[in-house]
Amino acid sequence: MLLSLKKIFKKRNKKPVSTQVKEKYPFVYVENENQLKFCINNSTEEFRLVRWGGEEAYVKQMIGELKTGDIFFDIGSSVGLVSVMAAQKLTNGTVVSFEPDPENLMRLKENFALNTMENFMIRPIAIGDRKTVMHLYTGGSNNYSPSLESVNGIKTSMEVEVDSIDNLLERKAIPLPTVIKIDIEGAELMALKGMKKLLSSVDRPRVLFIELHPEFLPSFNATVEEIFDFLSELKYDLIENTKRDQQILCKLVRSN
Repeated sequence: MLLSLKKIFKKRNKKPVSTQVKEKYPFVYVENENQLKFCINNSTEEFRLVRWGGEEAYVKQMIGELKTGDIFFDIGSSVGLVSVMAAQKLTNGTVVSFEPDPENLMRLKENFALNTMENFMIRPIAIGDRKTVMHLYTGGSNNYSPSLESVNGIKTSMEVEVDSIDNLLERKAIPLPTVIKIDIEGAELMALKGMKKLLSSVDRPRVLFIELHPEFLPSFNATVEEIFDFLSELKYDLIENTKRDQQILCKLVRSN
């Protein structure tokens, strides 16, 4: 995989995005600060990977929170910016990436391969509150992020497997997480309800990073207040609550 990618993609160091968009895709982008490599195949991937999806401070805070032996769950991994950065940090730990979109999944695998990483697991499923099959609305990696409801105006969909974190843990399909990140375009409460047993246990994660999408939540019969109340009842304290465009970037820590 890695040798073939080197033949296909041109390597390049970081330049201003205004310069990069004039060049043809695909190429390999080398992120200078951490010396990580990412496949860039279109303008949306360029925004997500070169410009950190507009969330550089939030991503850096997330990676900075990790300890080398953590088990980090990246729920909604997309093309792998957070997953790959976390894997580099976790020299004695593991990243578990959850991504149901086939095109994003392919990019995620390529980006792990480019960086010759082995401390990761990929689960090609969506995370919800039970084991089922649902429609994933997606326009591919050069479009809005996929969702389990048609919230971004995307009409094309495919059936994907959905399962809960509690079910997967009970079957020992995944290890116990110490830090969880969730970014799933409105399905946040559904995913949280599906890990209630974990979040109530003595082995519960010490930190949760959750990107909330208030405008998408009504499609999932949820509200921001309901999510905060749910987590407060489970004794997670809201430490960060930063608005960015239409999203709310949250950090919650386990109460003692």
